This record gives sequence, structure tokens and C-alpha cells, in this order.
Amino acid sequence: MNNLNDYVIDYCINESMANICNNDQINEGKIMDGIKKLWKWITRKNKKNKRQVSVSLNNNDKKIPIKIEQYDYNKLQQARLGQDMKKTKDAINKYANIKNDIKIIVAKDTKTNQIPAILVYVNAEHSPIAKQYDKFKGYAHIFALEIQRQYQEKGLGRELIHSAIKKLQANSTSLSKGFTINFTEANTKKLYNNIGFNETFEDKDNNVKIMYAKYENIDTKH
Repeated sequence: MNNLNDYVIDYCINESMANICNNDQINEGKIMDGIKKLWKWITRKNKKNKRQVSVSLNNNDKKIPIKIEQYDYNKLQQARLGQDMKKTKDAINKYANIKNDIKIIVAKDTKTNQIPAILVYVNAEHSPIAKQYDKFKGYAHIFALEIQRQYQEKGLGRELIHSAIKKLQANSTSLSKGFTINFTEANTKKLYNNIGFNETFEDKDNNVKIMYAKYENIDTKH
């Protein structure tokens, strides 16, 4: 709600909205005009707030501009994914039955329009892990986080998780309070350990291993 409150407070400073708020007579035309202007203002602010980062890919410290964006299922099908994105594709195909609930955040190389890093997750209300284990009620679930080899260890994984947390926290109807992630690979486990996923759960009967953390324990800044 903080983001929405900021929008309303900032916009009420605008003269047209202030006139509506202070008018004793209800004027539908003015209210609708104010709502339209508010929506345009929010849209402009969201565009300005698209997260821009740069990563260094070689010893010459050459910087490559990266844009963090949210994609939907259909848009991802048309995107240029990095060569190392097999797990992501498998995860999306496996859960295609809930494709409208799956959230996708990408890091796009703005020079090549290629996507070298991608995060696929679902909020707590639709998480198969939260539905299966009462322990994880209220936890959003990460299906896949993949980063193309030459872009690894540049902070893109942290950026994608940071963006996902912000989006989940800004959703006032979301029950999500943390993340769960299935893990099998040592490199993935190391990444999550480094940013605060220090709790693990193992269901030996179903051969499931899960790392989890509340949002407040996840460090995406260092």
C-alpha cells in the first residue's frame, strides 16, 4: 500500500485533484477527469521507475545496460532467451495450466534485446508448495531463476528477486510473506544462501528439497 499512498498523496498536490477534493458539490465530470489524470500520472511514474542496471562482462570493465521488466506468458514465447534457459522453459511448460498466475521478471540486454536472466515465480495464493505444505502458507514460490553463464555473478539474480519482492509487497491483496524455492544444484543453493535463504526443508518421501526465507531476511543489496 505504500506505493499507492505515495501516488495519491503526490497527486493530491496537483491543482486539479485538490480542486476535486475541496469541492463541496459532487461533480462527476471533474471526478472522472481527475481519475484519468491520476491513471496517466501513475503510468508515467511506473515507466520512469523501470529499474536500470549495468553489468561488467569482461576485464576491460565494459558496461552492458540491463533493463528489469515484467513479462507475461505470451510475451515470453516471443522473447530471445539466453542459451542456458532450459530449466526455465521446462518449468513454464510444466505449469502451463496456471500460466495466467505465473509471474515472469526478466533482465534484458538493451543492446541485443536478448534475455540473459529470468525469474519465474507465483504468489502465495497460487503456490503449489503452499498448497501442499501448511508450513509454507503465505510463501510465494520460485519455479526457476536462471542466468546465462557470462552474466553470472554480476548481481542480476539479486536484482530479479528484489523486483519480485517489491511487486509482491506492493500488492495489497497478496498474502505472500516470503519465498520458497526447490533446489537441486549446488550453484543455485549457493546463490540463495548468500542472500538469506538459510532455512531448508526436506520431504524425503516425495524427494523434495526446499529452501525458504521471509522477505525481511532476504538481502538483495550486497
